[in-house]
Amino acid sequence: MMKRLGIVFSLSLLTVLLAAAFCTASALELETTYPENGYKNAAIDNFGIKLYFDQDVISEENETANAKCITVKDETGKVVPTIVLYSEKEEGLVMVLADMTDKNLVIEQDREYTVNISGDFMAANGETLGEDVEIAIKTLNQSQATKVNMIMMVVMCVGMVVISTRSSKKKREEEENFKKEEEKVNPYKVAKETGKSVEEVVEQERKKKEKQAAAAAKKAKKEAETERILAEAEKKKTDRSDVKRVKRARAVKAEENAYVAKRQKEAAVKAAAARAKGTTHPKKSGGKKRK
Repeated sequence: MMKRLGIVFSLSLLTVLLAAAFCTASALELETTYPENGYKNAAIDNFGIKLYFDQDVISEENETANAKCITVKDETGKVVPTIVLYSEKEEGLVMVLADMTDKNLVIEQDREYTVNISGDFMAANGETLGEDVEIAIKTLNQSQATKVNMIMMVVMCVGMVVISTRSSKKKREEEENFKKEEEKVNPYKVAKETGKSVEEVVEQERKKKEKQAAAAAKKAKKEAETERILAEAEKKKTDRSDVKRVKRARAVKAEENAYVAKRQKEAAVKAAAARAKGTTHPKKSGGKKRK
C-alpha cells in the first residue's frame, strides 16, 4: 500500500513540474534587426542583415533547418544566395550575409530586397518563431551618392577659395593701412582738420616718431640680446664637449701608463727571482766555467 502511494506521489510531482516548465516557456521572438525594416541605404559590397532574437538559437540539431527558414529575395522574387552565421559571443544574434563566393550573385543599387524568416525558425530549447516575418531593405543609390559627394566637394572648394580671397584682401588692407600710417603727415592739413596750431602738430608727430623709433630699437636690442645668449650657450656647450673629450683622453692615457708600469714591475720581479735562483735558462747552465 505504501509503495503504491509513493508511486502515485512521484507521478503527481512529475506532472506538476512538467506543467510548470510548459507554463514558463515562451515563444521565440525577433526583438530587432540591423538594418531595420524600411532602411533605404544598405551597402552593396557587404550586403547583409543582423537578426536579434530574445533566446539562444545555436543548436546543431536545428542549424540546417533554421538556415532553410531564412531567404532573401529581390524585387522580381529571385532568391539571393546567402550564408547564415551564428554568434557565440552574443546570444540570439544571427547574421545573414550575401554569399560573395557565388558567381551568380548580383546585388544591384537602388533595389529593394526582402528578408523572409519562416515561423518554423527554432530556438535552442525547441521554441519556434510561430509566424512568418518579412523585412524590406533598399540598397544605396550609388550614382546619386556620387553626385552628392561631388556637390559637397565643389562647395568645399568654393568655400576655401572665398576664405582665401578674404584673407588676402584683409592682409592687403592691413598693409595699406600700415603704409598710410608710415607716410609723412601734412601738418597744415592736420592743423586745419583738428584746429591745432602747426607747431603743435609738428611736435606731436615728432614725439610719435621718437616713440616708434624707441620701441623699434628696444625690440631690436632684445632680439640681439636673445641671439647673443643663445650663441654663448651653444659655445659653452661646445666647450664642455671639448673638455670632456680631453678629460676622457687623459683618463685613457693614464690607464694605459698604469697598465704598462704594472707589466714592467711584474717583469722586474720575475727577473729578480730568476737571478736569485741562478739562471733563467737551466739548459744552458752546462757551459764552460770561468777560471
